[in-house]
Amino acid sequence: MAFLSEILQEEINPDLIKLQCENFEQVRICREPLLAEADCLINKALDIGADTAEYRTYRQALRDITSVYNDAKTVIWPSKPM
Repeated sequence: MAFLSEILQEEINPDLIKLQCENFEQVRICREPLLAEADCLINKALDIGADTAEYRTYRQALRDITSVYNDAKTVIWPSKPM
């Protein structure tokens, strides 16, 4: 799975995306490219028969952000699996 992570490592800079957001609309905007990346990595893993469990867990954590946190300023973004 490390190979898949290296493919997109430089395409999306999570540190820039994970800036503190003022409201949940901004959280959703910041989350969108991370979800797209997770979907892409899962699809690539499926194509080569690799395990997708870590990326599926990461993707679900991203999806759950808006239901887990009550304040957008306190969001702690999940770490992308390596």
